[in-house]
Parts: sequence; C-alpha cells; structure tokens
Amino acid sequence: MQMCIVAECYGNACIGEYLRGVLGGRVLHKPDYGRERILHNTARRFKQQCDRLLVLIDYEVSTDARTLVSKNFQLIQICEKVWVGPGLGKLAGVVAVVFDPTSRSSPGG
Repeated sequence: MQMCIVAECYGNACIGEYLRGVLGGRVLHKPDYGRERILHNTARRFKQQCDRLLVLIDYEVSTDARTLVSKNFQLIQICEKVWVGPGLGKLAGVVAVVFDPTSRSSPGG
C-alpha cells in the first residue's frame, strides 16, 4: 500500500502532483470527484487501499459547503487561506488540506 493524494479539482490535482514529488505515492483525480463525493464516498473507499490518505479540497463561499468540511475535519489555519487537519469519525486517519477562497478566520463560519 502507499500514500494516496485525492484531489477535488484540476487545480488541486496540480498541487497534488507537486506533493507526490515530495511525499511519493499517487494522485487520484477525476472530473466528477467534487468535495461531497470525496467526503462521502471516495475518501472511505481509498482509505482501504492506501496506507496514508491526503485529500485536497476547497472551501466554498456557501455556508453549507463550509459546514460539511468543518464537520468532517478538525482544522487548524496554517496561513490566511489554507487549513489542515485530521479527519473525524469515519474519516479518521485521513488528512485534509483545505484551500479557502475567502479571508474568514474561522472554518464553517
């Protein structure tokens, strides 16, 4: 088994390719992944296939989308627009890197 980097969108897949060069493993991305699919299906499925699982996803401006991400990960802000944290509940063992298009200082809020 190996490190898997699951990317929500093409931009995140590019970042994933950079991280793959540093961390090893493989980048998994398909145009239909999307945040909800990654959180509800893909991350759980790949958890069984990978030693380590990193998901690269985006917050959106929508409060519902932000709340979904915040409920599934214990995030800490590492710079103005990037949050990192471990998964909670069924996503325990997964680490998320979340890119925030807004300048808010709290996830989900």
